[in-house]
Amino acid sequence: MVGPDRNRDGVVHWRGIDLKRVIEERFGVSYHERHASTLLKRLGFIHVSARPRHPRQDPSVMDAFKKLPNNPEVSHRPSAARQTDRNLVPGR
Repeated sequence: MVGPDRNRDGVVHWRGIDLKRVIEERFGVSYHERHASTLLKRLGFIHVSARPRHPRQDPSVMDAFKKLPNNPEVSHRPSAARQTDRNLVPGR
């Protein structure tokens, strides 16, 4: 099983409560949703989150954006001076 089928399973990605329901339907055993996740972890499965994509996302626009030259004068990273104000503990 690669992932859920929206038509068959009614979900687009598995959550603990969905796995609990599927295990109960297929095997007749009822687990708490957290325990279902624990069982999957013991079997070697890991939690993987896909990066979200907007349904109308245009790949050609994304490729064009990636090809823009880097401009060092325009930085999207906050300066160190602005970061010092974000300390939660004084003196650090």
